[in-house]
Amino acid sequence: MSLHAIIPVKKLDFAKLRLSNFLNKEERINLSIFMLHDVLKSIASSDEIESTIVVTPEQEVVNLTKSFGFSTILEKEQRGVNFAVKIANEYCLNNGASSTIIIPADIPLIKPGDIKKIVNSSRNTQSVVIVPSKRMDGTNALLRSPPDVIKTSYDFSSYATHKKYASEQKIPVSILKLYSVMLDLDLQEDLEEFMDKESETQTYKFLSENKPFNQ
Repeated sequence: MSLHAIIPVKKLDFAKLRLSNFLNKEERINLSIFMLHDVLKSIASSDEIESTIVVTPEQEVVNLTKSFGFSTILEKEQRGVNFAVKIANEYCLNNGASSTIIIPADIPLIKPGDIKKIVNSSRNTQSVVIVPSKRMDGTNALLRSPPDVIKTSYDFSSYATHKKYASEQKIPVSILKLYSVMLDLDLQEDLEEFMDKESETQTYKFLSENKPFNQ
């Protein structure tokens, strides 16, 4: 398997708006950068991923990505996560990918071992592996073999939609519930849950130094 990772990163000004009542704009931007750093670090430590590409309209994100030796696509304008994944998927296919795994930039607890478990749940032929979000609505990891085996849909209830697409195409699908992948930091309650247990992440360090939490 030639597995390529795709990470879409939106414009930082619009990142984590649902945390606006707890974090100001600068804090939300910093949180987004630290979470991405943690995700990139785990991918860099994974033996499963051959190549990684980040799609973003942000030069700061490009600079961080390049510091890990990964590839980037700098969007001239942001056209949504589905479009970002589409162009990255095409890039990966053109560069020999037999599979792609889409990983969001806001799951700082992901570890190389999680990626290995996802890969081990895949098949050598056509298959899909999904790790849902904690609330069982979003898709926090999507491995597709080949990369275009099902359509991408990160709109409302993407977890159910991706399962539906696989079912309609009669593609074998594996569902993994890996806590460290399922916990994305979207709401204040997610931050509080994340901070309940100390981790060696830049995200934990940033939040512990800058925001009050009852620990």
